[in-house]
Amino acid sequence: MRPPTPRDPHGRLLVITWRLPNTPAERLERLRLDDATGRRVLDNEDIEEVFLLSTCQRRLVALLPRASSRPGSLARRLADALADGNATMPPPEVFHGWDAVAHLAEVATSLDALTPGETQVVAQFRDAVARARRAASTRGALDRILDGCLRVSRNVRKDSPLGKVRSLVPLVTPHLEQAKVRAHGEGRKAVVSVYGTGEMASTLLQGIDTRDITLHLVSRDSDRAQRLVAGRGDATAWDLDAYRAARIEADAILLVMKTTTPVFDITDIPSGPGETVVLDLGLPRNADPAIAGSVRLIALEDLARVANAVPPDTALLAVRARFADEIARWRRRAAIEADRGRIDSLRAVLDGTSDALITRLEEDLAAGRTESIDVYRSALKRMRHLALEHLAEALSARADTRGNEKRDEVTQGPVADERRTEDLHGVDEVPT
Repeated sequence: MRPPTPRDPHGRLLVITWRLPNTPAERLERLRLDDATGRRVLDNEDIEEVFLLSTCQRRLVALLPRASSRPGSLARRLADALADGNATMPPPEVFHGWDAVAHLAEVATSLDALTPGETQVVAQFRDAVARARRAASTRGALDRILDGCLRVSRNVRKDSPLGKVRSLVPLVTPHLEQAKVRAHGEGRKAVVSVYGTGEMASTLLQGIDTRDITLHLVSRDSDRAQRLVAGRGDATAWDLDAYRAARIEADAILLVMKTTTPVFDITDIPSGPGETVVLDLGLPRNADPAIAGSVRLIALEDLARVANAVPPDTALLAVRARFADEIARWRRRAAIEADRGRIDSLRAVLDGTSDALITRLEEDLAAGRTESIDVYRSALKRMRHLALEHLAEALSARADTRGNEKRDEVTQGPVADERRTEDLHGVDEVPT
């Protein structure tokens, strides 16, 4: 009789991720994974828990399937359902087991962001975890995995150059302050124009104090712009074409429109006193700054590097080595917990079986049936052998885990960054 062995949730984890670099904001909005998507995923009887993440460069679904499900076919069905016939969705990547855990932790640490360590992505991951818990779509096992990802993120970032990467707001604050001082000297409030209503613009607006400025939020999606400025004091939402026509002079202009094609020409920006234009990472510089008079072009990635916010390649190698070490430590802890689970299950079975045998032996002795003593002695010997067998299996499994980690260090070097990913339509059925 073998004791029931709890399924390790790390081995069951399935992650489907779509990378969407340089995607226009309006398309990102259409591809957002919302709470309704989560409820639809949970309606699948093969799924126990689900976590959804939407950032400015990816869409991600992490889920715990039931132990009896086939992860390969489940991933294909889910990806097709989430794409919902949308031909603009790129092919996703699929991760399973500890590969999925490592990928999820990498996203939580913002190691694969356009700017490694970008704090916005870390904040978006934390917000997504909070939303999932409020919606009760994660509970128990997946919750613990997400906590582990946040722990890895915290440990990697606190003692590395990633912890010094700053968000958009501190990067643009000096330029906003200059605009405020200049306007105050003229006896008026500073006029600040923000172009864009995507996730990065939304995050930027949350950190800007609008009490002492006049804010114009310019977007091709005027409805979304209206929602973002609601209740924010002296703030007005504008349609892009209407704002062009109004030719409003601004003291500071912030462009946070993630797109691969020019939305407008620099010459379309109304002139103003000492304007500053901050370009988002994905927006091409479609005009020479000289033709725009007093407009200064500052790309966020350049500004970040000047401030030593983005670690150099050599520092990133050390960060990735630290990340690999955190994942290896997590795996060792999980192996020990799995061993304890096996032992606890075995103890429960042995205790229950021993109690039953002793009760029956007492009944037989009371009835004078002494011939059954040898039968019970043999049964107890088999139980002792079973206990030793399962303890040996637990020790062997732990030794295999440590041996694999050492082989990975030898074959991959200190940066254990390469992990197996599977094309959606070529994914093998991974045994559970």
